[in-house]
Amino acid sequence: MSQERKIRFGLFGLGKGSSFYNEINYCGGEVVAVCDKDPDRIEQARRELGYEVAGYANFDEFLSHKGLEAVFLCNYFHEHAEYARWGWLAPIRKEERFAKLIQRIEKII
Repeated sequence: MSQERKIRFGLFGLGKGSSFYNEINYCGGEVVAVCDKDPDRIEQARRELGYEVAGYANFDEFLSHKGLEAVFLCNYFHEHAEYARWGWLAPIRKEERFAKLIQRIEKII
């Protein structure tokens, strides 16, 4: 049986977001980048996930991380819409690639 390629996730907001590390791995994903305004949280996440995981304090730079395919918005709930809209405008979305990602996520759900 061939092994499917892992979806490469980013986590934005490492207070609540840190609780998703195991779930992402369990569902066949991998965390490749994290973003938070608190440098201590970024450092803690990289210690737990591995130093190959990129850490960002800037959301735009985070969204531009090479290979990033999906983002968990784990920031404050009242900020989700603003950051989701911002993310939709990011250059990481290519229609064909995004459609394939949605199909894989639907399989997981």
